[in-house]
Amino acid sequence: MLKPLDPSPSEKLCIRMYGILNSSMLASAGYDPLTRTLRLRFKKTPAGVAYDWRYVPMEVFVNILCATSQGVAVHANLLKVQEQYGKAIKVELLPNKRKKKDKIS
Repeated sequence: MLKPLDPSPSEKLCIRMYGILNSSMLASAGYDPLTRTLRLRFKKTPAGVAYDWRYVPMEVFVNILCATSQGVAVHANLLKVQEQYGKAIKVELLPNKRKKKDKIS
């Protein structure tokens, strides 16, 4: 059985984030299957800040994305059983480096 990669706390992971449209709690969520890292960005946290949990099964990420209420799913699948995955690690996200398209007159 393969063990997931264990990045050091200082190593920055590049995790694709998916916007959560119908949640009053979550702004976006992402998952890295190689390290089994779940990343959540909450609506009430400052821009550019997210939280990572390590060694989270992919099913937890899928349950959160597919839930009728993502906030309830986060509480049920992650926060209530947080001792399984450890405390969240605060992450400063890199700014988006996409260039704005020039306006055509």
